[in-house]
Amino acid sequence: MNKLIKNHIIFAIDNDEDLHTVAKFTRFVDTQRALGYLRYSPVICKGYYKGEYEQSYMMDYNDFYTFVKESGYVDNQDSFLQLSPRNPRTIALMGYLVFQDGRPTELLGEWKNLPRGFQTGLDCFTIMDGELFVCQ
Repeated sequence: MNKLIKNHIIFAIDNDEDLHTVAKFTRFVDTQRALGYLRYSPVICKGYYKGEYEQSYMMDYNDFYTFVKESGYVDNQDSFLQLSPRNPRTIALMGYLVFQDGRPTELLGEWKNLPRGFQTGLDCFTIMDGELFVCQ
């Protein structure tokens, strides 16, 4: 794993509709937060991917790969959305799909905030803190 600065991962967990699984995952991540191991508290969001809504989380790239990736909670996920700075001197982020099965990473485009209501017809998007985000 490469240590990356200002990179984030948005992901869903396996079995995200099972209350017990979500509670165990939340407790696991919150323990890391309480111990001061996370760069920032993960953000709960709602993702839309491959025609399905899923509860999702955004967290620091390094925290994800240190604590979550090998935890057993994301083993059956097809891919993760990685947000990386376009260049070191900008706050603009680019979105990439990082596949679990070894397929090459896919560039999706710039991470943009769109007005709510524009999600109709989009293949994938994320709703976070009441705001709509897409990679275009």
